[in-house]
Amino acid sequence: MRSWTVRRRGGARARVAAGMQRLFELVGIEPRSRFDRVGSLGIHAVEAGSGPPLLLIHGASGGCANWYRLLPALAREFRVLAPDLPGFGLSETAAPQAPIGRWTAARLAEWLDAIGWSTGGVIGTSFGGQVALRLALDGPARVRRLVVLNATGLGREVSWLARLASLPGLRRQAAASSRAGTAWLLRRVLTTDRSLLSPEHERALVFYLHASSMVSGRVIRATFRHVIGPSGQLEIVSEADLASIGMPTLLLWGAADPFLPPAHGLRAAGRLPNGRFEALRGVGHSPNWERPDTVLERLRPFLLGDATPA
Repeated sequence: MRSWTVRRRGGARARVAAGMQRLFELVGIEPRSRFDRVGSLGIHAVEAGSGPPLLLIHGASGGCANWYRLLPALAREFRVLAPDLPGFGLSETAAPQAPIGRWTAARLAEWLDAIGWSTGGVIGTSFGGQVALRLALDGPARVRRLVVLNATGLGREVSWLARLASLPGLRRQAAASSRAGTAWLLRRVLTTDRSLLSPEHERALVFYLHASSMVSGRVIRATFRHVIGPSGQLEIVSEADLASIGMPTLLLWGAADPFLPPAHGLRAAGRLPNGRFEALRGVGHSPNWERPDTVLERLRPFLLGDATPA
């Protein structure tokens, strides 16, 4: 990553940039760092490769470097853009509004229009999967093919731990967790099988996620507040909305996700006119970290148009 990204930002943001740089070093890629101003909001993103455009949307923790294990392979065939969502990573903060999935998709659409995006593939994970679905709903011409991984917003059900963490005091504590707390979250909630991440990768992810939480704590709390409550998930993509998403859509889901049930993805695929669901055995909430090779095996033919949903 270009060193100016680190030099421009001091303190906590410098730690985020350093964590981002370390993750990309682990997989041997140096993506281009860009910072675009869209109205009053500055959006940071990394960009790599050339070819058909491909947008990667991260979830409600970390930022663009969440995609580090997929980026090298994808950049060999696509022009990959991975932004930090507003308030996350190195992007500037804007006060999020409910419904937050729709609000975030609108901000992302403004950025895509500003940088000259016309149409391409879109992949989103967790909360980013919900944002990807909203992006496809609100601007279908922008999305040629859509992939969502373990997406929020496809059903009310969610783990009891997430419901408990939605309580105001615990939500604040979780967003400003210690390094040890971040490690626990990575091991017990965000992933399922620790053997799928080497100690070196785990340390780098913990550093990056913790540094990101120090920068994005307020936005993480706001996102969580709008997405999950004691009764379950709050913002749901309706069956009517799913039925109006016409582009080929692939739903990949870690079958061992302790956070969101795979039944959400299976049910959503049945409502999509051109959708397909696939569960990944032995994988938890973060297939892009746990089984990048397995994910890439599914992504490549789908995104290149060699395979379409049944």
